[in-house]
Amino acid sequence: MKVKKLEITNFKGVGHAEYDFSDVTTFCGVNASGKTTVADAWIWLWCDKDYNVSSNPAIRTIGNEDAIPTVTATCDV
Repeated sequence: MKVKKLEITNFKGVGHAEYDFSDVTTFCGVNASGKTTVADAWIWLWCDKDYNVSSNPAIRTIGNEDAIPTVTATCDV
């Protein structure tokens, strides 16, 4: 399976973001730039856990607890 795109909405600190993946994708950035949020979104999508493999992770956007978090992946199988 090859991940082509990851779309995150109302997930933790992300209102909406789309990530397109090529053959090799590297995430880098300063602290608090969202790297772990992308990893959390991916793991939550497949396992319903967070980056630390904890069940029932806190994924709602702070201050917008009524919004429904969604993570969508587009993959080639």
